Parts: sequence; C-alpha cells; structure tokens
Amino acid sequence: MNYVYDIALNLSEKLYNFYEWNSDDNIELYIKIPIIKVDEETIKDFIKFDIVVNNDFLNRIYKKSEVFLPNKVKHNDYDLLVVSNNICLGVEFNNKGKIIKKSFLCIDEEDEILEYSKSIKYTIIDYKRNNSIKDNSIFYTRNESDNKNRILNYLKHLYTSNKTYEIDYIFLEVYNDKNIPIDKEYIKLINTVENNSNNYKKVMEVIDFMDNSKIS
Repeated sequence: MNYVYDIALNLSEKLYNFYEWNSDDNIELYIKIPIIKVDEETIKDFIKFDIVVNNDFLNRIYKKSEVFLPNKVKHNDYDLLVVSNNICLGVEFNNKGKIIKKSFLCIDEEDEILEYSKSIKYTIIDYKRNNSIKDNSIFYTRNESDNKNRILNYLKHLYTSNKTYEIDYIFLEVYNDKNIPIDKEYIKLINTVENNSNNYKKVMEVIDFMDNSKIS
C-alpha cells in the first residue's frame, strides 16, 4: 500500500472545489492516508455515481489513515486518496463499502500528488456503480446554491407558518399583481427560484430587504 503525507481534505456529502471551501467546513489535516491509482473512467465514476466496493478492499484500507488532532492522532476507518493521471479525489467509505463523503484537494497539493503518482502502478478496483448523483447545484457556485436554498427555505417557512401577508407582499413586489390565491402565489414564487427564472433576483432582493428590516 502506498501513502501520501500532510494533505488537507474537506470530506463532505457534497463535493466542492477547493476555492469554494468555507472556514467553517470540517477540513482535516491528514498526517498519512493510503493512495491508489486508477484509470480516468474509474475516477469519473467515483465522482459522478454512488459507488460501493467489496469488503476485501475495505479491509485493505481499514484504520490506515491518520488525522492530526490537538494532542493526539485519530485513525479514520475507511479513508482513501484515489488518483488518476489528472485528478485527485479523497473519499470516505462506510462499513458497507459505500462512498459517503468526497473531497477535492487544493491545487498545490494535487499537483504534488499527481507528480508522485506517476511512479505508482494502477489498481483495478472491484466496485458497483449505482445511481448517478442528481444534484442541480453542480450548475451553480457554492454561494449561489446556498443562496437558492436559503430563499426556498424562507418561502417554505412563510407558507407553512401561514404568513400570508408576507407572501402577498413578496408576490406584489415581484410581479406587481394581487388578488391571487395564496397557494398559487407560493407555487409561482417557488418555481421562480427553483428554475432561476428572470424574476429570481427580484425575489431574493425583496426577501433580503425583509430580513434586514427585521434586524433594524
């Protein structure tokens, strides 16, 4: 088994590019982590699909990674660095062999690892490729995706809390229309946000104004 040392991973359920990492993410410094080299098709599968590996493979990497913590070293169960000729991907498996978290690397560390991996032999992994990961957020930056979810949650909260006045106000400001059933207003606002329609920016501006007014 080959290893790399002193790298940072931001393992999470959503896969973010390095430049979208946030300071409050659970970024861990790996003192040591096993690494395998695969072909381009395999690593693309690992990125795009729900992947499950067999128990024999899991046993090979069990407790082989070391994470730095204040005053101690933590041994994670099933963490691994997968590389191809062009991509590095950190992954975490559960005890059933399913990938549950993934992480890209920072550019400098990825370049160093790709250079190092040129001397590593390819490994053929026996894995199952299940459903593709359906995530519309891949078409947006992390900030855009977070904003969209924030606006949707705000509208849903107003609707479930029966705050019809606020929904009426947003709808009137956005569409300059009124005397429409509240259910139809809500559905149209939700569709506007989810589909990133022309009025989406206006919806966000009105909601931000309402939030700021409450604070003040």
